[in-house]
Amino acid sequence: LLTGAARRSPHHHEVYTRLIHLHENLGQRDKSLALFREQLAAEDAGPEHWMALPPLAQTLLPGDSPELQEALEHITEKTVETGVQIASAARRASDYYRKTGRLTEAIEVLQKHVALQPDSLDLRTRLGLLQLYAKQEEAALKTLQETLQINPDQALAHKALSQFYERSGNPEKSLHHRAEVLRISGGAPDDFLQLADQFLELEKPHQARLILEKARFDHPGDPALAARLAIATLRDGNTAAASRLFRQAEALAKGSGHPSARDILDPNFQIEFAGALRQSGDLAGAENRLRNAIRGIPPEQPGQSARALREPARLWIDQNKNLAPAASLLKRAETLEPENPENKRLLERTREKRR
Repeated sequence: LLTGAARRSPHHHEVYTRLIHLHENLGQRDKSLALFREQLAAEDAGPEHWMALPPLAQTLLPGDSPELQEALEHITEKTVETGVQIASAARRASDYYRKTGRLTEAIEVLQKHVALQPDSLDLRTRLGLLQLYAKQEEAALKTLQETLQINPDQALAHKALSQFYERSGNPEKSLHHRAEVLRISGGAPDDFLQLADQFLELEKPHQARLILEKARFDHPGDPALAARLAIATLRDGNTAAASRLFRQAEALAKGSGHPSARDILDPNFQIEFAGALRQSGDLAGAENRLRNAIRGIPPEQPGQSARALREPARLWIDQNKNLAPAASLLKRAETLEPENPENKRLLERTREKRR
């Protein structure tokens, strides 16, 4: 039946592949090879024909033999010639050239494909990755940025750009694209926390807040995310929302029974919470938080201790009270962190108030 079908349609891939497999199952390797070589010599065949041949070539011809290499080379050329507009065909041909050490040819295949199919975003991204690998950085950036202009939700393109900018010493752009990857694909709580901390270190609280809001949506029960969101919101200038978020984070941490709850509500959290209370007018509550923070800081963290000592001093100076104790706290802070200019500024304010 298959032989008759092959006579009527000599280059139909669904016919000859089944017939070759049948010959193989019957132990008729000579017939398999004859039919395969006939297909290899086909003229005017379409891309489906050529895409069906590589697995057969690798089954029927000895590995690393010249005949196998010649067959795969011919098949790839024909695949590009007849089917470069087809994503699977272009990807297969590009991968063949890449694996055989011809990166330029691999890139050219993908360039031909995206020229014909501009909305083929997976292969456009793949093209950008190969261009980066080939050190064609300007072309790669153009390719990946064009991909994101067409569809901003291409996570692999964002990931590639994040890695590129990190290697290039541009942390802000790298973090932007890392944030986009998490926005699109999600991630573990620690992934969000690490990224948010880097934004906060760069004094970009708004970006930290946005990524933490996404994190809270994905992980609503995580107290560490809630605490960091409160801090980012405060630094982003929304005191009212921050005060509410601090209380929610504290309640979530205490009610979670999580062994790390104490670490989440650490002195840094208390200092930031005190800042929110001070800005909202609850000065007594802020002072109480700062006392708790000072007691909770271990001796091996002098910088954190100095910061905690400065905050109640600042609070008292603003209220024009307890100026002598404020000066005492600032002198202790200066001993712990002598290079911090804030110590001197606050001490000068204390002296001016006492005159």
